[in-house]
Amino acid sequence: MTATIQAVIPVLRDVRDTEAALAGGLREHLVDTPPGERRESLEQHIDDAHDHIHALDQRLAELHAHQSVLATLDSLAGRAVDTSRRSLQTTIRVAWAMASAPANALLGHRDKSHQFLKNLQNEYALASAAMATARTGERIAQRADDVYDAELLGTIRADSEAFLDTLDRGLEDAAGAPAAERPVAADELPISDYEQLTDDQIAARLPGLSPAQLSQVEAFERANAGRAAVLDQIAALSHPWPDYDDMNVNEIRARLRKDADPALAIRVMDYERRHQARSTVITAAMRLSTV
Repeated sequence: MTATIQAVIPVLRDVRDTEAALAGGLREHLVDTPPGERRESLEQHIDDAHDHIHALDQRLAELHAHQSVLATLDSLAGRAVDTSRRSLQTTIRVAWAMASAPANALLGHRDKSHQFLKNLQNEYALASAAMATARTGERIAQRADDVYDAELLGTIRADSEAFLDTLDRGLEDAAGAPAAERPVAADELPISDYEQLTDDQIAARLPGLSPAQLSQVEAFERANAGRAAVLDQIAALSHPWPDYDDMNVNEIRARLRKDADPALAIRVMDYERRHQARSTVITAAMRLSTV
């Protein structure tokens, strides 16, 4: 029990720090945010972050009551705690770098001085850091068989993921409707003579398309012929690779190292964050995406 407490205290402190940073950043952005849905979303997540901080402070106070007992164990448990914290801090740094990428891409298509997009970029980075920190802390608590703290951190992680989904929609709206949501004419598709091609001919060309181009083709196909063979092929290509969902973490990391393809690593990061959000996979992909 004492070793578990010694390991989880620094984890809870780190999660509290990221929640406080998130709440502070969102409060600053309220000054520039007029009444409406976005302001309500910011206010709601500020309240959530304050609730998280309050719960973390209460839990830390409970655990610190045991500090006099734990003091004699510092030399024994210190190494494990340091290792956990280094892992957690690495995840936070990766989350900040990863979080800026989607917003930076959008800013490339807009005026970079636009304050609204700047605020969204900052919020995305803060929320991603909070999500990644809580996710890693949750895993550390689970490994220590600390059910109470794993549930607490899991709740915080889930709230951050929900806020990230809200910000994703805001980023798309700010940059303009994505290609998949705009009416696309046949002559605008990335595949020439699309309407004259057979299912097999289209399927043969799909692997060479980018995710945005696949979205264009999917939108056009659904609005017109709606051929199952074409739509199924697009769905299969949305995964980083065909058997991705059947692989475990070690197999995915091995595949990333083997291919050493930054573009593939970016696809893994995006897909993983939207689905299982495994911090070890995201971290591995982030390192390779900058090679």
